[in-house]
Amino acid sequence: MSVRTPTPEQQAAIDAAGEVLVSASAGSGKTFVMVEKIISLILSEKAEVSSVLAVTFTNLAASEMKERLRAALVARLNSEKDAAVRARLRAQLGEVATADICTVHAFCTSVIRRYFYETDVSGSFRVLDETEAEKLKTRAIARTFDRLLEENDEGFALLSAAFAGSRGFGMLRKTALEAYEKAVTAADPQAFLRGIPALYDEAHFNALCEELYGGICARAARLRRCCAA
Repeated sequence: MSVRTPTPEQQAAIDAAGEVLVSASAGSGKTFVMVEKIISLILSEKAEVSSVLAVTFTNLAASEMKERLRAALVARLNSEKDAAVRARLRAQLGEVATADICTVHAFCTSVIRRYFYETDVSGSFRVLDETEAEKLKTRAIARTFDRLLEENDEGFALLSAAFAGSRGFGMLRKTALEAYEKAVTAADPQAFLRGIPALYDEAHFNALCEELYGGICARAARLRRCCAA
């Protein structure tokens, strides 16, 4: 087990049963708490390494968590005297390499590959890397623009007048990609997009103007008073 001593708040999260939400800033020890909680569950025989699902956002974080878990198990194994407990720890140590401690993408990939026959997805798919994904998004935008130009789409003409014009489609392409990134983070992207027009009625538009220009107007008023004085 790690020689680091948990704070009272961290220990409470480690010992808590049921659903626990740990909210803290970067570098405050959330990974440490997760590892110690897993260790606690394993030592109390409430869980096996193979039954744990720990999902992170990056490969680096997943690798770090696995390494910390392995190191903690080794440390506990070296200090444990009870033969039965040592045997259990040794068995759990052997499960770390294949444990479901991974990124969201990696976990979803493994589930889909395992049960591909329940979906319309081929089991031989792979997750695109960032460079490939950017190329595909850029290609999709270009093809969409070409199609809308050929169709003389009225809505696209208005967008072009506002964001493109004589400067080309660079700004419009950037805006479309930013809108896409925002939409795909919503629970229901289609509903999110359909709800956007309602944000631009008169009341919402006035509120947006006040948010954007309220500070400028206040500074202008102060400047006008200073000039008058």
